Amino acid sequence: ANNALPDHQRVHDPGLTDLGLEQAEQLGAWMKSMPVTALWCSPFKRSLDTTEAIRRRCSLTPYVHIDLHELGGCYSGYQAIGRTGEAGMGASEL
Repeated sequence: ANNALPDHQRVHDPGLTDLGLEQAEQLGAWMKSMPVTALWCSPFKRSLDTTEAIRRRCSLTPYVHIDLHELGGCYSGYQAIGRTGEAGMGASEL
């Protein structure tokens, strides 16, 4: 949903949509039946939102890996004047 917005309306670290939250809940329910022993995520809001659903179902403590993110997937700025890649939330924000 964020990527479908014009540049000036996008946020650099969007959370999940309502549909995304429902999908995360279903993923968490499915993963409960898997032999999962560790949960890693990036510091992006949408990753943390997804991880929360899995964490609750699987009783795991997630490891937030600051360097785990897509290259150029989140950015701030405008195409006409330049964009800056973003790395998600830092330790103090988490």
